[in-house]
Amino acid sequence: MSDIPPRHTPPLNLSAIGLGAIPSPSAASLQSAQDEAAFYAADKKKQGHKRDQRSKDVVHYGTLCLVVLTAVCVAAGLVTWTLHQVLPTTKHWLSKEQVDSIGKAGALLLSGTVGALGSKFLARNSEPE
Repeated sequence: MSDIPPRHTPPLNLSAIGLGAIPSPSAASLQSAQDEAAFYAADKKKQGHKRDQRSKDVVHYGTLCLVVLTAVCVAAGLVTWTLHQVLPTTKHWLSKEQVDSIGKAGALLLSGTVGALGSKFLARNSEPE
């Protein structure tokens, strides 16, 4: 055990330092405090909305970049396949397997696009029963 006695701190005497009693808040200051609390609550909600919107923007621009990248790759494949078909046989640089794989990828892409557009059309134009 410790031999040191506990310290006793006397209560603070505000009137001794010239402050006196603490006045009660007025109705105007209470209203001001309530207005401030409402402002910060609305601001917190607004900041939450901005944060949600920023994350949606990131997903949107990421998806947009992927769509553009896919379109560039498809266009490059289409140009390559078209040039290979149009140029004379002495200028061909693709093997038969490479031409076939580009053709299969194009057919798959075309069927997927037609299926997606068809389902979108049906979803918009079909009436619920």
